[in-house]
Amino acid sequence: MNRLFLLAGLCVAMMLVAGANGADEPMSIKEIMKITHGKGGYKGKVESAVKSKDFDTVSSVAKDWEKAASALASAKPTKGEAESWKKLTDSYTKTIQSMTKAAGGKDAKGVAASLKAVGGSCGGCHKSHK
Repeated sequence: MNRLFLLAGLCVAMMLVAGANGADEPMSIKEIMKITHGKGGYKGKVESAVKSKDFDTVSSVAKDWEKAASALASAKPTKGEAESWKKLTDSYTKTIQSMTKAAGGKDAKGVAASLKAVGGSCGGCHKSHK
């Protein structure tokens, strides 16, 4: 019986250590794209919140999106030039920052313009880096 508890304790400890090590790893580009542009992602949440004029949600999600954009800029693409990646991710990050600013000012048109700019930027980045 003691061996069973010891084995169970070791298994739990191993899972905790494995989980802690995984938490330090940066998100992949694919993971970032999923949380920002995927189904139920930040883009959809902002679109819904701005339609209902819920600027607290827009602001909160935009701030999270800024963090994801920063993580994206730090990621290394598997394809394309580093200079191109920097230029495109810098532009993407600035657009998200503009969205956050517009949300803080309860500027629905400003948020919509940022969303439109984000949507228009997909092709250039994907063409060069996906």
